[in-house]
Amino acid sequence: MVKEQRPRALVTGAARGIGAAIVARLVRDGLRVLALDRDERGLAALAAQDDSIVPCVFDLTQLAATPEFLADLVRAHGVPTRLALNAGVWPGAPIAEMTDEVWNLNFTVNVTSPFAFMRALAPEMARAGGGAIVCTASRNAHRSSVNNAAYLKQIPMDRYGTPEEIAAVCAFLLSDDAGFLTGQDLIVDGGQIACQDNGRYMEIPGFRTKA
Repeated sequence: MVKEQRPRALVTGAARGIGAAIVARLVRDGLRVLALDRDERGLAALAAQDDSIVPCVFDLTQLAATPEFLADLVRAHGVPTRLALNAGVWPGAPIAEMTDEVWNLNFTVNVTSPFAFMRALAPEMARAGGGAIVCTASRNAHRSSVNNAAYLKQIPMDRYGTPEEIAAVCAFLLSDDAGFLTGQDLIVDGGQIACQDNGRYMEIPGFRTKA
């Protein structure tokens, strides 16, 4: 039996949205993808699209079970040398109204779980010859916002980015083409942060797309 030679990637939050787009892009680039999500039905639909997609059902809030789950995953499928930590939650509330449960959910999924995945898999990746890790996050990691109903309206390109556009950036960062790029924040926001405090940018003819 010939051992699978294609690089393996692991994508969290893979069942839909940006995660599903990342999976599709990496498969198109020739990788075998371990698609992880707690949405078993969504993963099944995703895996039905291509036999290079391996559905991995797991709830990221189960921190105590994470090391054993990842060890089993490596034993069953080999070491993923491309890691896209894409899963995230945003159950927001004003500080005075935020419960401990909401606070803990945010930090568990958005901060602690990615750390647990990197802690468990980085040594495995190093022993396998190296790899790449990409963590996706909201642009709010750099700047807070209020009144999010008007979030579109704050983007100079006058539209939301598509999941495929974010997936393309992730695919580049995970590829050998980004081999000399490390420890960087790459903001893919349609110019939002660059222009948010400068109305003059918004007045440049043709800068905003027309409906």
